[in-house]
Amino acid sequence: MIIHKFGGASLKDATSIKKLSDRTATFSGQAIVVVSAIGKTTNALENLVALAYAENKQWQGALNRIETDHLRITDALFSSRECPATKEIQHLFNQLRDYVNSDIHLVYNKLYDGVVSFGERFSSTIVRHFFHEQHISIEPVSALEIIFTDTTFREAKIDWKKTEAAVKKRITSRHKLYITEGFIGSNGYGIATTLGREGSDFSAAILGNILNAKEVRIWKDVDGLYNADPKQFPEAVLLPRVSYRECVELGYYGARVIHPRTILPLQRKSIPLYIQSFLHPERQGTLICSHTTEVVDIPCFIIKNNQCLITLTPVNLGFMAEEYVEEIIGILKTHGIRVNLLQSSAVNLTVCFDYDAYRFVPLRRELEKGFELRFNTGLELLTISNYNEECLISAMAGKKILLTQKSRRIIRMVYINP
Repeated sequence: MIIHKFGGASLKDATSIKKLSDRTATFSGQAIVVVSAIGKTTNALENLVALAYAENKQWQGALNRIETDHLRITDALFSSRECPATKEIQHLFNQLRDYVNSDIHLVYNKLYDGVVSFGERFSSTIVRHFFHEQHISIEPVSALEIIFTDTTFREAKIDWKKTEAAVKKRITSRHKLYITEGFIGSNGYGIATTLGREGSDFSAAILGNILNAKEVRIWKDVDGLYNADPKQFPEAVLLPRVSYRECVELGYYGARVIHPRTILPLQRKSIPLYIQSFLHPERQGTLICSHTTEVVDIPCFIIKNNQCLITLTPVNLGFMAEEYVEEIIGILKTHGIRVNLLQSSAVNLTVCFDYDAYRFVPLRRELEKGFELRFNTGLELLTISNYNEECLISAMAGKKILLTQKSRRIIRMVYINP
């Protein structure tokens, strides 16, 4: 069994889906195809959620544009709008309209998961029907019926026992090829949840772990894992072999090629992970496996955008004692905030995290009950591992740095990018 995960860039249009079909036809042995939403669909659905939550009727036009984009793809892949694929897509969009109309007053995170989870359902439907038209036998398995989670919406935690039982029941030796959605699951009562942005990688790893896969392959629009994002750093270098541990570290600090929760399920069973280019499958790519691989010793650059930096001081002007730190971290956790960087002084605690207005506004309201609060948004967080003086000079040039945190091997800077 091999798990193949295809990201949104490899499903962005009809031509890409045809290439996916050609690529899948070369698979030998049993395989599972895990798909993300098409192209920029998740971003578009997030915009729809924001409009709907604000009760802005423009959400209807936003949804119509998303539907038009998908029907443009089905028009290019299938002969008629009366074909089963197009009818099923239109049915799904009608379901989504009904959902937003009926549940618009839900709490934001639950509404988000209910809406955004449709993106993967759209793409898996189109891909499945196109495979059938190409006479490629593929068995659909809904992620909502095999990936079970709690109700931590937007960052759902896996119920491993229930998920394992469902996966082993639905995915057997009866079929050579299966297709399912990444990124999404359900709480077991029909309510959709999501695993966090880029969570399709994690979905592939879950299936790989449960089914003792021979390997997991993640197909991207880049050649593999680099020491920096090649779209931002033209001199970025491909890393041909990386250990599980180093990959976890890079993912933790924000490297977007791999979802940070992807590695552990694979490491537990020593399942190799390959990252390859969908556009150039003949190229080497990156192999992520055991700790016996060579150590990465060149500087690695990771940038996280849209950061918020807050500095908190107790209102009674007391010291930033341990109980204050514990209280603040508890409040952050309650509001679903994942801390990217934390630094304390005698009277202050400074925290950096991904900015999300729907989480930040109630967070700020609660924190201001006991702390004076200063904050900046629209910042960037740069992490450099294996840094040297030369790369530091280059990285710091022209930036207004608000906070620096440095260890023997890693330096992190929060800054305003001019």
